[in-house]
Amino acid sequence: MDWRKVYVGWLDVFLLGVAVVNVVQHQTRVMAMRIGAPTAACNSMTPSHVPLSPQPGNGVYSVFINTGMYYEPLTTYQVTVRTVGPLNFLGIFCQVRDAASPRGGSSPPVGTFTTVSGLRHVDCSNQFNPPVNTAAAITHTDRLNTRSITFDWTSPATAAMDLQVRCSVVQSFILFYVQIPSATFSPVPAPTTTPTSTPTTTPPATPTTTPP
Repeated sequence: MDWRKVYVGWLDVFLLGVAVVNVVQHQTRVMAMRIGAPTAACNSMTPSHVPLSPQPGNGVYSVFINTGMYYEPLTTYQVTVRTVGPLNFLGIFCQVRDAASPRGGSSPPVGTFTTVSGLRHVDCSNQFNPPVNTAAAITHTDRLNTRSITFDWTSPATAAMDLQVRCSVVQSFILFYVQIPSATFSPVPAPTTTPTSTPTTTPPATPTTTPP
């Protein structure tokens, strides 16, 4: 038996197997990017379709919410993700988080999103302790290839903290930005009350008499 031929044959099989595995992994990552963020991305909000680090900063992308400076409980607001340059984006992954949490951290999301065409919820409920709302995160269903998309977010029943919308934006298969923040919006301040003063009455003076 020619052991060299046997060795080369097994080597070819091994290399073919490695190639098949790589192709499958690549196709899986491509599919993951096309159908949006998986639940595994709920904490860091980092895309997992390619083992690369996110780009620094915000790139040419911005996140807006029409709350103004303040928000009220159980109120619906519009969120817009858009590019301020000539580049489209292919996908997004958005949550609303405590504004004090570090970018890239894993603060639990609050409120609920309403889906529109091209977007779906990501059930992050069991990725946090305690569990969060099943509609507290939103992502794309297919490649968006757009410069702007708008959808609704409804604030939680209790307005207890300063918040930001955080969106991860996929520009291309290898270029993405993680947790781009909106401006910070705060709970509506409690109305201030001015204490009322109780009027005081002065008793009438008692007349005095001078003896004759």
